Amino acid sequence: MQKSILRQYEILRPEGIVCHTFWHGPDSDIYNDLYVNNHRDNDVRMLFGDYFDQLLIQFYKEFETGDSIIYLGKKRAGLPT
Repeated sequence: MQKSILRQYEILRPEGIVCHTFWHGPDSDIYNDLYVNNHRDNDVRMLFGDYFDQLLIQFYKEFETGDSIIYLGKKRAGLPT
């Protein structure tokens, strides 16, 4: 995932915005025969923190209250690509 985030940083224009959603939780799950890697909000902040300034991180309901996280970040200026 870190390589993907770096690549997004590289190709975005200055002050570009990223938007990602994640399943919220401490572990991984199998859902309808799919492997699902859950994330905690602090983990999401750390994933994007070197490259993006956080605009929003919020829990929301996909199936159950608080089961998902949305992250919005703005490309941080001045970092090497």
